[in-house]
Amino acid sequence: MKTKLFFTLIIFCLIINEGKASGPKACNVPATPGAITGCITPCEFSTGNPYSIAAVAGATSYTWTVSAGGTITAGQGSTSIYVTFGGAATGYVIVTADNSCGNSSPDSLAISVTVAPSTPSAPSGNLTPAVSSTNTYTVSPIANARTYTWSVSNTNLAAITLGQGTTSITVTNTSTAGTYSLCVMAGNCCGNSQKSCISVTSSPTAIQSIGNESSSLNIYPNPSDGLIKLSYSLEGNLSIRTTVIDELGQAVYDKTEMKHAGNIEETINLRNLATGVYTLQILTSHGSIIHKFVIMNR
Repeated sequence: MKTKLFFTLIIFCLIINEGKASGPKACNVPATPGAITGCITPCEFSTGNPYSIAAVAGATSYTWTVSAGGTITAGQGSTSIYVTFGGAATGYVIVTADNSCGNSSPDSLAISVTVAPSTPSAPSGNLTPAVSSTNTYTVSPIANARTYTWSVSNTNLAAITLGQGTTSITVTNTSTAGTYSLCVMAGNCCGNSQKSCISVTSSPTAIQSIGNESSSLNIYPNPSDGLIKLSYSLEGNLSIRTTVIDELGQAVYDKTEMKHAGNIEETINLRNLATGVYTLQILTSHGSIIHKFVIMNR
């Protein structure tokens, strides 16, 4: 009788245990939100400034906090908000991802409530570049500026080829000589400053230097059909190495000879070369002159 009762209790216990829950489920707090996107230099007394994050897995709501005199006007609890700011101040936009288990660690974005940047000083750089040459122009950084917008007044004469949006750009002149304005303005979320401009004149003649000697190098015609003429001056007898380099950096012409002091006139036949932009380098023991020229289809 005792044995039968023992087995009955075992079976009863097994049935009860099988129907029980396995225990409480784990409760996971959401991960820290990713980077907050939005303007870090909002305008004084501006409205409708958006800030947002990507959705966080497991989050059911989001808690935003804005300092620097900002007021959240819409979006609290979601992945994006809109903020109204007062006067100039600094602070943070902060957000956490939330669910029933708790709140994540906060993510923050530093902000500075400001005004539009002031007008930059005049750009510095070569005001008399050679045609087909590439030159660098710079401007001093402006407080509160987030970007710099550069422009040339005549794209038939020159183009900005590198650095747009920064304080330093590269300008490539076309083979056409002429005068154009090069301008820059500083900008942020509030808007842009007034333009600051300089006048640039490109010409077929580039003034370079060989050591302490001043020399004017002419390449003409430019563009040409490949038959080019060189004109420059030397103040002493020098060994001159003349090299022509193509756009791939390969030397396609290389000649060294002794030249006497005075005005140098030389003709080089490059009609075997393809259409393109080439670099002429005249090298001496005192220094070098570099000039770009163009060969057109014949």
